[in-house]
Amino acid sequence: MPYVSCLAVPSSCLILPHQMPLWKGKQRQESRDDEGALLLLNYVGSSAFDASYTLPLLVGSSKQNLSVQVDTGSADLWLASTDCASCSNSCPLYDTSQSSSVIKTGALFDIDYLVGNVTGTVVWDEIDINDQLTIDSQALAAATDVVDEPLGSRFSGVLGLSPPSNSRITSLIPATDSNAPDGATFSSNIFSSSSISTVNQFIGLLMTRPDGGVLGGRRPLLGIAKHPEESDLPEWLGGSIDSIQYTRPVTSTNDLGVNIGTILWKVTVQGVSVWVDGQERVVTLPSTTRGTTAVLDSGVPIILTTKAIADGIYGAVGIGPGSDGQYYIPCKTPLNMTLTLKMSSKSVVYSVHPLDLTTLQSKNAGDSTTCVGLIQASDSSINTANAGDMILGVAFLRNVYMVLGFDGAVGTNGEGDNSGYHLGLMGLTEPGVAMSEFHTVRVDGMALDGASGSSGTSSSSDGGGLKIGYAALIGVGGFFGLAFLMFGLWRWTTWRREKNEINEGTGTNSAIEMAMAMTLGRGEDKPKKQSWWASLRNGKHSPGAYQLADLEISEDEKRRRKFEAYMRRTERERILSEYTVNSETTKVGDYDGWKGEFGESSDPWDPATQLNWGQGRRGSHGKGKEPEIDSDPEKEQLLSSEGGRVHATTGAP
Repeated sequence: MPYVSCLAVPSSCLILPHQMPLWKGKQRQESRDDEGALLLLNYVGSSAFDASYTLPLLVGSSKQNLSVQVDTGSADLWLASTDCASCSNSCPLYDTSQSSSVIKTGALFDIDYLVGNVTGTVVWDEIDINDQLTIDSQALAAATDVVDEPLGSRFSGVLGLSPPSNSRITSLIPATDSNAPDGATFSSNIFSSSSISTVNQFIGLLMTRPDGGVLGGRRPLLGIAKHPEESDLPEWLGGSIDSIQYTRPVTSTNDLGVNIGTILWKVTVQGVSVWVDGQERVVTLPSTTRGTTAVLDSGVPIILTTKAIADGIYGAVGIGPGSDGQYYIPCKTPLNMTLTLKMSSKSVVYSVHPLDLTTLQSKNAGDSTTCVGLIQASDSSINTANAGDMILGVAFLRNVYMVLGFDGAVGTNGEGDNSGYHLGLMGLTEPGVAMSEFHTVRVDGMALDGASGSSGTSSSSDGGGLKIGYAALIGVGGFFGLAFLMFGLWRWTTWRREKNEINEGTGTNSAIEMAMAMTLGRGEDKPKKQSWWASLRNGKHSPGAYQLADLEISEDEKRRRKFEAYMRRTERERILSEYTVNSETTKVGDYDGWKGEFGESSDPWDPATQLNWGQGRRGSHGKGKEPEIDSDPEKEQLLSSEGGRVHATTGAP
């Protein structure tokens, strides 16, 4: 299977009714909050296939800080110990030698999950939960070998929250009603205090999406005898929990068909629908006497089901299984699914967010447009877990607030019917909002907090998208950076052109040389060079360009300089072109799609006759007006030179 942390039902669940352990409470748990406690969970995992929610615990007399995955598919507490050779080096390990409150039982612990196995020894030790609740002597397994579990800096073990009759430890060390240490589960001990009334013996689980949106941006919580605050719920609920619907969990049977009681949080599935373009496409469910059932398991990151149901779900959008058995779907195609569950006498429809049903493939897949479905088929896993037809993992549980009710469940009645258990669900996903958020992420390529992001839903345990303020700042900075770069390129090009003109005029009696000579005659050895800031501020030259503005070149000299440069650049063309030696065919301006270097002109144009060289004013471009010529001998010489001979317009003699 593609996932790693798939925790479900241990093999010890297949026991007969007369072997089922009692669930007894003990008066050794201290409560510092008579109204219960809301405990903050941490999201860990690098992708949708190893998504986990963990709870930090303080273990032993030395208060070792160890985080455990909250798992509603198993019932035992275990921690990776310092005696575990196969455990990750990055994982904080439980050191029994550092706790004076530990008691070793000698009992061997062994549990198999859908993927992975854990073995170790059972000990008793003190558990402190957020400095709010304390269990003086909790039975737990100090794991010495852990296989296929994604242990890390915030994942050192598992806290099982399924009904106590599913406990492997309790089957080894029976629970009692005395204050002596025994094999009672965490949920049994936490409700043994008289300060928590019978009607409040429940655990609430609220998982939020880590990538924002309506179901994100809030804190994931584990509530012990306490519901979330108003601010922890989506705004459209108005902070009310009145819409929680309760039902008794469906009992399980063993391989012999014998009822083994309530060992899982299992519900009856009455319908599965996929909505395409607003039209409902109903998935055909198996027709059996027991009906279609599903287990709610927070230890499984995705949704597992039979191949028949998976084919029906993906077939509604025209998708079949791939060659590897998995289901792949275009990332921009929403898998909009609803589940109809039987809650007591009601049929309640729960919407699943389309972002929880598909995710980007791994980075090395090389395909950013095809996503992998988070509903996968595994008939063998379903049968092994005694789950019926589906295991609804994190991908579904993010869309509901789940209440695990232990109300009055102080043990079995010997007939395999733990009638005190109740399972409550309240939908958190509003279909219209969910589709809008899907479009934002997968079609627009934006994160749900408004920043630009990828089109996937996978997220890191410690990461998040860019905030919109940072995105705007980067965008503005990038714009001004590009503008500055273009300005600098333009100024550099202008400076190079002017420099070339200077170099081309060396050895001649040019206006620039004369101006530079005038400057050198004033005692300046070389042209001044502007500072970077002065050049930018003056807007005259690019950084480092020579400051020729101080040479005091007159307007007449500037015009003369332009004319000379023009004549030099086009000298070769004038010799080869008939248009420059025959005044009757001279054409300047738009000709055969070419625009003149000096701009467009409806009339033929000649810089020698139509620029006012003498008075510092532009000459007339109209016909019949003679240009004014400066009487300066030097300028007259220039006008009669090689450059001054070509000055006829079309109508010139």
